[in-house]
Amino acid sequence: MTSTEQKVFDIIRRKKNARIQYIASTAGVSSGYAALICQGLHRRGHVHFSRGLAVMPASADTTAAESQISEPPAAPLPLVEEQIQEEVTPVSGLHGMNEQLTSVLAAAGYNTVGDLANVPLSKLMQAGRLNVKQAADLINQAKIKVGMIKSDII
Repeated sequence: MTSTEQKVFDIIRRKKNARIQYIASTAGVSSGYAALICQGLHRRGHVHFSRGLAVMPASADTTAAESQISEPPAAPLPLVEEQIQEEVTPVSGLHGMNEQLTSVLAAAGYNTVGDLANVPLSKLMQAGRLNVKQAADLINQAKIKVGMIKSDII
């Protein structure tokens, strides 16, 4: 396990559950990279990870968690591949995004759909110089992509 993976694991262990944005800012990595690390920890059975939320399993052995993880549990937890993939999808794929807006949002730290799904409306409005409708549309698209809300469109 790399030192960054260990740092992310320790953050999740201390908080019991943590959103990607919190993990990324605390670990000093991008939210996309934090999501990939959580995906790997999930695949190896160390944490539950879905929809941008990482949770310590109820059965986690705290003495094993105190030291660096070396062996994964025998049976890995099921992985929700589509949701994780959507979490790290670039914002450029959303409707209404153009090259200039993508660059402006990237400069503000919003690179992935997962980033937008978790940003407060006012912060996105300010960062992207957007009106309420534009910002809300982007956030809603992102939340639909990562499975935080359901789409009404059939």
